[in-house]
Amino acid sequence: MHKVENILDGWKSMIKGENTFLRDLRMNTCLNCEHRKKTIIGSFCKICGCYLEAKTRCFICECPLDKWNN
Repeated sequence: MHKVENILDGWKSMIKGENTFLRDLRMNTCLNCEHRKKTIIGSFCKICGCYLEAKTRCFICECPLDKWNN
């Protein structure tokens, strides 16, 4: 799947409230990552630029540093 499609898949899951278990597992890793940028609207990855609340819900998305073990 193309990267844009992956991003849209993550946003769709976020809007629908889906894949929360996957998000929780991945966000646990992201919350302690030195490359996480916290803003008033949420957290972003400084490496890939993705909005973590959406990206962590996408099954086929990967951490650019290969930190997710699922």
